[in-house]
Amino acid sequence: MVKREIKIERMHVEDLRLDFGNPRTIAPAEMDELKASLKKFDDFGVIVINEKDQVIAGNQRIAAMRELGWKKTVLCKRLVGFSKTEQKVINIRANRSSGEFDGEILMQWIDDIKKADLDVNLTGFTEVQLEQFQDVALQEEIEAVYTRKIISPQYLPRGEKPKLSELRDLEKRDDLIKKIDASGLPEDEKLFLRDAAARHVRFDYETIADYYAHSGPEVQRLMEASALVIIDFKNAIEDGYVQLSEELKRIQADDEA
Repeated sequence: MVKREIKIERMHVEDLRLDFGNPRTIAPAEMDELKASLKKFDDFGVIVINEKDQVIAGNQRIAAMRELGWKKTVLCKRLVGFSKTEQKVINIRANRSSGEFDGEILMQWIDDIKKADLDVNLTGFTEVQLEQFQDVALQEEIEAVYTRKIISPQYLPRGEKPKLSELRDLEKRDDLIKKIDASGLPEDEKLFLRDAAARHVRFDYETIADYYAHSGPEVQRLMEASALVIIDFKNAIEDGYVQLSEELKRIQADDEA
């Protein structure tokens, strides 16, 4: 087992690597306030970094310092022996107090944390709060797709046709099925749990769209019926694949009036 430790050291601002996959964001006005605070009081906090000089907590402060043109050193806590997923937990926990989160990136990180069998509550978020984040992210995604004038997407082939194995990740499903098959449960319960395990298939929808564009009419029709791609928004809504918020329903009613 890798030994974990925390080292205290000073690092030059320009030598630190920002984490551009960081889910926490702040508005331009908040960045201006942060820069004003740094100019007046300097930085009295600690930057958390990993073994590769990448910032785990303090990305916005380092970005602000760079915008100010600072060439000084900052106090850092270097985490040694912590896994990437554990670093994500620490990042989320450290950033809960202010700023906003990119809901899509945050939920991807939460999924990684759950897969690593780490306690999600260590992030400082409860399951209920995370469900709310997921609901907001889904609504934003739908609202980005549905405008006052709904235009169906066009899928055009790009490069070579992807392999079927590239369209989804079966690792979690297959692992669950192995555990189910090895259990001493009655066969009807095993059958139910095997069906439920299909929920853990992770689809790569961008690659699926590319596969769809390369496919013949029959495959395309069945992919549309399975909502692997959305061609007819109205049918997707009627089939229950997409749910509209009350505001989006109103907009749709106005368009159809």
